[in-house]
Amino acid sequence: MSSKVYPWWLSCFLGSKLRKILKNPAKILEGLIQEGDKAVDIGCGAGVFSVEMAKLVGKSGKVICVDIQEKMLEYADERARKEGLQARMEFHQCQSDEVGIKEEVDFILAFHVVHEVPDVNKLIKEIVYILRAGGKFLLAEPKGHVNEEEFNQTIRIAYDNGFKKEGDLKVKGSIAIILKK
Repeated sequence: MSSKVYPWWLSCFLGSKLRKILKNPAKILEGLIQEGDKAVDIGCGAGVFSVEMAKLVGKSGKVICVDIQEKMLEYADERARKEGLQARMEFHQCQSDEVGIKEEVDFILAFHVVHEVPDVNKLIKEIVYILRAGGKFLLAEPKGHVNEEEFNQTIRIAYDNGFKKEGDLKVKGSIAIILKK
């Protein structure tokens, strides 16, 4: 496992009340996910965003929670069960060099995770492959770990792979953009 990967034993901070106030999943995802959508949360961690995504996709939708760490997926599954949303959620352990999802989806979230990936170009190509035409990709990185130049480099890779800018997103302590395929 890369030393850049967020440690599972710090996952208690991912779902803290303060973090939910500063990085409110409902507010961040507002208008991006529709009922019936299939959505992917890459680097889902403890499932804070995944659970909100499951609420938005409704009973006819699905959220695929992806993480490299089995322990994080266990925490996300536990959170889903507590919310009664496990029927709408699938859990997939990926590899460091491959997400491994093959089905087409409507929305992809990569929140504070792309900087942990060893090959960003390969990740973006995988995202392009599974995202339907017109689908949206929300990319957000933490300001303390990723500077603007590094973020713009990731955006250029996305543009080179066919993404267009849908809009900017203001998230406290983050650099974020909404892209459309």
